[in-house]
Amino acid sequence: DWPVTLQQQIARVAREHNATSFMVLQAALGVLLGKLSGSTDVAVGFPIAGRSDPALDELIGFFVNTLVLRVDLTGDPTVAELLAQVRGRSLAAYENQDVPFEVLVDRLNPTRSLTHHPLVQVALGWQNVPGQGGGETGPGLALGDLTVTQMAADTQTARMDLSFSMAERRTHTGDPAGIGGTVEFRTDVFDRASIETLINRFERVLVAM
Repeated sequence: DWPVTLQQQIARVAREHNATSFMVLQAALGVLLGKLSGSTDVAVGFPIAGRSDPALDELIGFFVNTLVLRVDLTGDPTVAELLAQVRGRSLAAYENQDVPFEVLVDRLNPTRSLTHHPLVQVALGWQNVPGQGGGETGPGLALGDLTVTQMAADTQTARMDLSFSMAERRTHTGDPAGIGGTVEFRTDVFDRASIETLINRFERVLVAM
């Protein structure tokens, strides 16, 4: 959990750079992974609803697609430069969200391995539907007379090396209440202590930005 003060600071930085809070998180995670890996080319996957086609409006089902954001850290860019890059590439990715991830992998034809996910090994999800805030204090998703809240399902299987699922929390009156979420990781790559250190460093990068 991150405090409401950080949530507000992230939102302020986003407004100043004509971006979204999610884009600020994407930029910060890119910086962190770049520093830890020693690479200036960082690729992170992020899920998108996959419901841009109006024909899907009345259908119940899972249509989520994965988009890939590549962050170029060459030349040690400033925060403004980095956010401009992330914003531009994110918007371009959204415009092409209809392309299934499987088709992208097939076209790029990367070297396949049974030990890791193709193209990206890290994912960052931003849950912006009410009731998906990981302990959100506000109301859940309203479906007529029903209020729907999320239930966690522990599959005991990590889909990627590292996967963040985060959301802004809101009070019942809509006021900011911090940022919460979960981290899913492969236990043959990470342990709990290393993940806690990673989360602390993620927060430090955001504070610095």
